[in-house]
Amino acid sequence: MNCIHLVDGEKGGVGKSVVAQAMFYYCLQTLRLIGSNSLEKERVNSLLKNELTGITKEVDIFNDETRENCQYIPLILIDADRTNPDVKRVYAQQYSELLVEGFFTENLREQKTADSIFDASIGKIAIINVPSAAKRAIDSWFSINDLFGLAESLPTPVKFVRWFVTNGEHNSMNLFVDSINKYSHKMTHVLVKNHHFSDDWNLLEEPVYATAISKALTIDFPTLKESCATEIRGSEMSYDRALNGEGYFRNKVVDRHVVKVFIDKFSAIFKQTEQFKNLEELGHNLYDNNLSGFSTSPLSISPENTITANNTVEQISNEKTNARYTATKSQKSSKSSK
Repeated sequence: MNCIHLVDGEKGGVGKSVVAQAMFYYCLQTLRLIGSNSLEKERVNSLLKNELTGITKEVDIFNDETRENCQYIPLILIDADRTNPDVKRVYAQQYSELLVEGFFTENLREQKTADSIFDASIGKIAIINVPSAAKRAIDSWFSINDLFGLAESLPTPVKFVRWFVTNGEHNSMNLFVDSINKYSHKMTHVLVKNHHFSDDWNLLEEPVYATAISKALTIDFPTLKESCATEIRGSEMSYDRALNGEGYFRNKVVDRHVVKVFIDKFSAIFKQTEQFKNLEELGHNLYDNNLSGFSTSPLSISPENTITANNTVEQISNEKTNARYTATKSQKSSKSSK
């Protein structure tokens, strides 16, 4: 696994927390920890134990008894926003074992808190909700620790992916250009056009921004109906609780359907980025109770097109998936006939 997903954007009020919450939900759903085909945490942990033991021995955090029922689940969430850790609060009760403490700071005496994020990410998919105005602290963290050099030197290299959430305004896009100029050769960038906060993206066609965008993957993050978004945000409610009809959603059949459509859209988009391929394969294997196909190779992509919920990338992906499982079934049938 070994991948750190920085849900970033530097600027406040562009929806970073919404994207981080959606990404963590997608990963939980992929690992069958949530949704209609879900398994108990203890069951998932047990299925993964033998397959992932070699990875989890690399760091001490997996010996923590408080995480015993999920120590082999390759997923953690770090809400690095100390002022308003809203994503953490959404999942604190149900998935506390998958939450790791950590924050970014320019204070060298406290920088070990950020180091713990990297340590905890070994062998994991780590999703970090980055607060606004954290650019200098993160730049310092990268440089002082030679973090990219360290990441590449490990037996299984750690990959960084920066999900840069934007509303398409100058001050936001200038920060994106700066990140591309500094780090495009060291980590994957995904420009997240958050349609909940803007429907005007003409600025991105300007040469300076278009050049930077050509070095990244771009996705169109969908919008959620305002009444649903307000209730989920105000109640600090996870999407599965909304689908189950809790609180405001109890007698709201239409709004529950709207939330489901929103989940389907962002799930399709995350899948199409191919940033979670290993996790998705693992999820398929968990569902089949067959872990033989799991791979721990680093994730990689070839950025080409803007991804939306309806384009052909998903169709191609589904065709490949169907072909793979058709072949698997044929092999099983062949063995049975023998």
